Formats: sequence, structure tokens, C-alpha cells
Amino acid sequence: MVRKIVILIAACMVWTASFSAQAATTLTASVDRTTIKIDEHVVFTLSLIDSGTRLRAEGLSPNVDLGVLSPDFDTSIPRADNRFKLSREGGHAISSITVELFPKHTGRFTLPSFQVDGQRSQPITINVRASPVMATPEVFVRSGVNKTTAWAREQIVVYLELLHRVNLDTASLGGDIQTSPVRIELLAYRKLTQTERKEQIAGMTYNVQRMAWALFPTQGGELTVRLPDIWAITDKGAEKGRRLRLPGKQHSIQIKALPAGVPSDILVGKPELSQSPLTALPDTNSLTSWNISLRAPVMDHTLPASLPGLIAPAGIKLYLDNAQRQVEEHADGIVSITNYTVSVTPLAAGEFRMPTIRIPYFDPQRGIADVAESSGQTLIVKTGPQPAAVTPTTSASPQIKSASADSGISWTWKITTIIFAALWLTTLTLWLRARALASSRTPQEKTLENKTTPAQPETLTLRPLQTMLLEAFQSQSLEQGLNDWEANHGIDQELRKIVRAVQRLYYGKEKIDDASLQSAVRTAITRIHANVKVLPLSENKWDPESFTHRA
Repeated sequence: MVRKIVILIAACMVWTASFSAQAATTLTASVDRTTIKIDEHVVFTLSLIDSGTRLRAEGLSPNVDLGVLSPDFDTSIPRADNRFKLSREGGHAISSITVELFPKHTGRFTLPSFQVDGQRSQPITINVRASPVMATPEVFVRSGVNKTTAWAREQIVVYLELLHRVNLDTASLGGDIQTSPVRIELLAYRKLTQTERKEQIAGMTYNVQRMAWALFPTQGGELTVRLPDIWAITDKGAEKGRRLRLPGKQHSIQIKALPAGVPSDILVGKPELSQSPLTALPDTNSLTSWNISLRAPVMDHTLPASLPGLIAPAGIKLYLDNAQRQVEEHADGIVSITNYTVSVTPLAAGEFRMPTIRIPYFDPQRGIADVAESSGQTLIVKTGPQPAAVTPTTSASPQIKSASADSGISWTWKITTIIFAALWLTTLTLWLRARALASSRTPQEKTLENKTTPAQPETLTLRPLQTMLLEAFQSQSLEQGLNDWEANHGIDQELRKIVRAVQRLYYGKEKIDDASLQSAVRTAITRIHANVKVLPLSENKWDPESFTHRA
């Protein structure tokens, strides 16, 4: 009996020992290969098994210090993985960190052991060999800048090119472009679209993938630009899929501040101006569009929203629409384009000299401020408003009349004069009597009369929409009423549009549906009576409202 008990205890001890051995915490380190070339990298993995601790190389309280590898290797961003793996024997908790190691020089290097949760990994030896020197390497990178000295806010293009004459399985940037002392996030810049081309080098045809950035630094001093690495894996047919890390280079650019007296918001870079031709207009009721285009090697938001100094000549009204912007990308940078549309309305007939368009800018080539100009055009308006009908007069040539005829005409005029004098006296008497009766009425009677007296429909039957607007403006003409209203409330493009439509309805040659304007006119009258303050007139010379007010 005692013997059986001893055997049972021994079996339990052996089973417990084996279970403890299976559940023991272990820390292992591994690499995907131990021999690489200087332009290749190894994948290093550190794993902690059967532990409640998670491996952390970044963040709060890291327990893995990858900084011990920095003397010999550059490291990528570590990737953590934590999971629970089930198996027939039970479950295993696994926490791991994976990181790419890029050798800095050739030689034999030892990855030190790491210690976590009382466990220690084994050291690993890596052999780094030099890459063979080739006049035409299979894969390489080159980079540069289009200028090493530039003015503040002048466009600078930085480029990075990947050249390869073997097929690539993958290729990607290892990070973002970096600048100092001013960070790239605080600079005005634009990443250009990636382009591809072919190029002959030493008799070999290379595929070239170009990535570029357009920078617009604003501060003087030295600007350092650090380009990212490129990670690439060759196709499996090329040396069994080599994994390459092609380090990016660093470039320095000297930025010069703009000379004293040059405005800080001036365009830096020579602009180009173009305008559409103005054709002759048949009459003052005509309306034409004048298109003006401004191109400059700057960021699109720096181009003016309205053209400065565009003052209409006497007898012409100009109305500027919203500017339309776009950006063109080229190999040497960007060109921003702003298209301006100006509506031209003549108020009289004749020839009118339109204003010259002037855009101030700073010329980086000459280092001076200058002005780009586009000469004004001549606008011809053929006819003005139709003159009032004139009563035909008798011929100036002398005619012989008889004495009896002259006497008859004289008596006719005398009788007509007496009749009109009598009618005038009668009208004056009736008006004085009506005024006396009106002054004797009580206020209640006057109020009742005002309420019951119907509005006179004569004017409404002729031009009802115009009459409704004139009553709302309290003005003798639509143009005067619109100008007076905008002087107090600001420019209102929608109200202008409705007034112009009513003017064209009654005075223009084109046919407009009267019924379609009724709803718009009622909306305009509601807006006029509401006395809503629209956009205030701006003192900024770039604002279209300020320009329109001056025009």
C-alpha cells in the first residue's frame, strides 16, 4: 500500500514538472537572414511567449530598447503584435515586435540580447557585405533641387527619382519629406503628381519614377530638406526578390529675404496676362463679357480675387463675377491660373478706352519689383438711346399767304387762347375749393378716405413690374433706386440681376417671359423692404465689392 502511494506521488511530481516546462515563459530573437549587402536590410523579430507582459518599443514605459542597435543599424518603425494561439496541448500568449534593420556600414555585427520579464534572448551575428560597384546598377535613386538660392516665397522644386532596369515587385516611400528649421507642415507647399518616363544611361534603358514637391518658404536663412528613403523589392526573377532600402539625401537651400520696401504680399514670380477681344456693340442695350486670365508660378490662393485698378471709363459700367481658379502641374513646378469674367454694359454710344490691366510682382531673376501690363482695348458702341419723337416743322422757305388767311389764323389763336384761359381759371377755382374742404375735414375722415381710395391702375397696366420696383425703391428710375439702395445696404448681385432683367424686358430687344419675372420681382421687393444689410463695402483694393463700388 505504501509503495502504491509513493508511485502515485512520483507520477504527480513528474506530471507537474512537465506542465511547468510547457508553460514556462520564453523570450526569443530571430532574423530572416544573417548575410546581406549594404543596400539591403534584415527583418528582426523579438517574441515573448506565455507571459502576461506585452512587448513595447514605443509609447509609455517601453520594455524593449532598440536604441542599442543605432551605432550599426537604422531601424524602421517597430510593429507590435499581441495574440493568443490555441493548440492541442493548450493555449499560448504571444507578444512580438518586428522591425527592419538597415546597416550603416559593412562588417560583422552582433545584435545584443534583450531582457524582458526575467527572460533573456540570444545574441545574433549579422554579416554585411559591400555591394558590387557597377557603372549601371540595377536600381538606384537620385535627387536634387532646381535652385540652391532663392528669394522668400519663390517657388522651389525638390525631386526624388527611382531608376531601375529590373522589374520591381513593390516600391514605396519610407516616410514623408522633412524640412528644418521650419517644419514642412508650416510651409506653403504642394506635392506634385508622380510621373514615369524612360531614360538611357550608359547604353541601358531605365524606368524612371519621379516624385517632386513645390515649396514656397517665407523666412530668410538656410532651409534644409530631407528626402525620405525608398523601400523596394525586386521581382522574384531578379536575384530571388532582393529587398532594398535606398536612403534619401539631404539638400540645403539659402533663402533670401525680399528687399526693403517690397510689399510682403506681392506676387513672387513673373505673371502672364491675357484678355479676350472686345467686339463692337450695336447699342446701349447690349451686354458683353470681357474675359481676363492671370497666370503665375505661385500658390493659387495668393492670386488676387479681383483685378486691382480696374476702373470703368465714363459711360461704361463694369461688373466682376467670382474668379475661377485652377492649377497646372509641370516637371519644373506649378502654374496657378485665375480667370476673371467682367460684364460690360454701355450707357452711351461712342468709342471707349478700357483701362490697362496692371499686376505688380517681384522678379526673382532681376531681384526687383516690377509691373506686368496688358494694354486697354477700345470698345465701340454704335447707337445710344432712341431720341424722343419731334413734331415736323414747316419748310424754312418763304411762302406767300393771303391777308385773309393770316387774319383767319390770328382769330383762331385768339379764340383758342381765351378758351384755355377760362379752363385754367376754372381749374384753379376748383382746386382752391377742394383744398379748403380738405383742410376742414377731421383726421378720422382723412384716414377713412385714404383707406377706401383705390390705387390708380393706369401706370400698372403699362409696365407693372417696373412700377412695383419703383414704388419699393421710392425712386423715379430703376438705376437711381438701385444705386441709392446699394449705397446704404451694400452690393447685392441677386437684386442687380432682377433689376437688369426688368430693364431688358421693357427696353431691350430680346424677348423675356413676363410671367417668369413676377416671382423674382416679389422676392426683390421683400428684400428691399426688409432693409437687410448686405456685405459692407470693403476698403481692401482686392475685394470685388470695393472695385464695383468705385466703378
